[in-house]
Amino acid sequence: MGKINSEAQLYSELDKIYYSPDEEASYSGVDKLFRVAKEKGLKVSRKVIENYLGKQASYSLHKPARKNFKRNATVVRGIDQQWQADLADMQSISDDNDGVKYILTVIDIFSKYAWAIPIKNKGSKEMLNAFQLLFKIAAPRKPEKIQTDEGTEFLNKELQKYLKSEGVHHFCSHSDKKAAVVERFNRTLKTKIWKYFTAQQTYTYINKLADFVKSYNHSIHRSIGMRPSEVTKKEEDKIWSKLYVENSPKRKKANIVGSKARISKWKGVFEKGYLPNWSEEHFHVKQRIPKKKPVYKLVDDVGEDIKGQFYEEELQPIE
Repeated sequence: MGKINSEAQLYSELDKIYYSPDEEASYSGVDKLFRVAKEKGLKVSRKVIENYLGKQASYSLHKPARKNFKRNATVVRGIDQQWQADLADMQSISDDNDGVKYILTVIDIFSKYAWAIPIKNKGSKEMLNAFQLLFKIAAPRKPEKIQTDEGTEFLNKELQKYLKSEGVHHFCSHSDKKAAVVERFNRTLKTKIWKYFTAQQTYTYINKLADFVKSYNHSIHRSIGMRPSEVTKKEEDKIWSKLYVENSPKRKKANIVGSKARISKWKGVFEKGYLPNWSEEHFHVKQRIPKKKPVYKLVDDVGEDIKGQFYEEELQPIE
């Protein structure tokens, strides 16, 4: 191989390896391309390979995107300041449960106290009835705010009008991970239900749903160190300290403000693993918002703000 005098020449040689389908390192990752390039006599470092691949859309768009990483906790000051609500999908076993296809799950972020309302569909009438029943069961408790994802079932006019009449502010989360606290409750509830199925050799849970929720509310919750059913105003200071006051190590600040980045496209459980993991469009990192775990604000090419905030793990800086 002749002498290579420039980055352009080096990249041209790497192109021959990376873009040739019959090559061992075609469309591969850093390790394999680095090894094969060295075997072919190219004087490259691992960093050079990383930089090269970072400029190839076929690599950067399909680069694995982290979806499981520690996120900032939702900070609330006390009981019933904010609830989270979601729909747990139970369609696959609705025939065994009186046609119930979903469970409206709701949790108070602070006390971790939860409620579960079975519903047969996501229609506006059914959702309105479910929330009316929720507030009746929960009385005299009522949230100042309630957070959901952007599902149309939570945005219908009848429900919005009702929440407003009750003095409850509704807002939506914009991240793919959505309302994480209630989603963790969903996992806990479903785990109990499916273990019950295994033990009892049945798929009928509807007559035991209230018992499962009672079991959860009367069990010690790891994050607050007590049972959700026992949390009162007297314990707010103690619980607040346990939830939010931690001596966390100082983080090394990432310097990505001002750079361009792709946004990770978090996939659902059944979405194809070979499809691109990152946005084709590039965005500009506008601002770093200091938190326990910093987040970033983005703008598009014309300076319009992108909805939401993003963790460093959700961004892939590009040159």
